[in-house]
Amino acid sequence: MKQNASMRHSLFYLYLLADIDELFHHANQPHIDELLDELSADWDQIKRGQAWAVQHNQPDEDILMIRSGYCELGPHVLALWQDPFEQIEWLVCALDTAEQLDIKSAISSHLTHVGNVYASLNHYPEAIDWYQRALTIEQEQHNQLGEAATLHSLGQASIVLGDLEEALEREQAALQIYTDLQDQGGMAAAASGVADMMNLSKSYVTPETTISRSEKNAS
Repeated sequence: MKQNASMRHSLFYLYLLADIDELFHHANQPHIDELLDELSADWDQIKRGQAWAVQHNQPDEDILMIRSGYCELGPHVLALWQDPFEQIEWLVCALDTAEQLDIKSAISSHLTHVGNVYASLNHYPEAIDWYQRALTIEQEQHNQLGEAATLHSLGQASIVLGDLEEALEREQAALQIYTDLQDQGGMAAAASGVADMMNLSKSYVTPETTISRSEKNAS
């Protein structure tokens, strides 16, 4: 009975997190502030719910789904609310769970979000590794939207590392997929990435500085 009550508690706060995340994703600033206040009030209970699912590391599909769901259903607010290292800890746990369940969409989602966290920390080689793993799954699963989004992320990371040829290739591939799907938002993002590549075609970009191609060759 106690485990059933704890599971209901964990599931309730998972759904609450999902609801807040969905509203947050589409909210304007005044509503965002209200949602963050609500998240603050419930954060300790949300953490308790996630921790319970992690601690019950047993082959129970319902518990595994809850454990993976905390990251899968709350990515926007968790990215804002958690510090990067806690976020990676949650995501790696969720990834392990999704792999046990063999849910490819969740696996690629968690891989992508780990990559995003590393990119936010300016750890771009690590970000690219995680994005590349996600891309492989998305291509295998013929998930074109996911593939295009990850190609765009790879392109953006490659820009910062100064690999403009690779970045342009990734952004052009993303733009082609978005165009085929007539995804206007994706087309705009990828087209902007391609334009950036054109503007930077005579420069090398690193996290610290921009070095002109002529200066690099001279050195």
